[in-house]
Amino acid sequence: NVYLEVPVGAPSAVQLRYAVIQMAERSRTAAVHRERMGWWRDAFAAAVKSGTVLLPELQREAASGESAVLLRYPILVQAAHRDRLWERLERFGASKAYPVVLNGYAEFSNEVTQGSIEGATAVAGRVLTLPLHRYVTREDVARVSEIMEKL
Repeated sequence: NVYLEVPVGAPSAVQLRYAVIQMAERSRTAAVHRERMGWWRDAFAAAVKSGTVLLPELQREAASGESAVLLRYPILVQAAHRDRLWERLERFGASKAYPVVLNGYAEFSNEVTQGSIEGATAVAGRVLTLPLHRYVTREDVARVSEIMEKL
């Protein structure tokens, strides 16, 4: 066993300064992510109305009354279109996010039965995630939206 010795007491001036810097950076990052979430949400409004895209973020907010700050923006598309969409959107940072569900890993396959994870299996076959970092531009969002509309 390895134990990490952590001194007990007040943090040093350097540690406090670093903590303040990290808190400020976290707030800036959260603000950028919220802004980008709004861009994606607006870009997919028509697709949501037509039923071709489902935004889990909106479902969660409706159920909980809370607005999360996401690391990546998930969308659910028709399973038949996901791989083709991903090929076209990968250059914009799109990811399949969950290539397999837990029972797809050898370490878990004996512990998890297919029947108990039907929802996870369905989501894994439909989900794409999109980036929210500060380098995402409105033009990127518009291009992704255009590509999805043409499908």
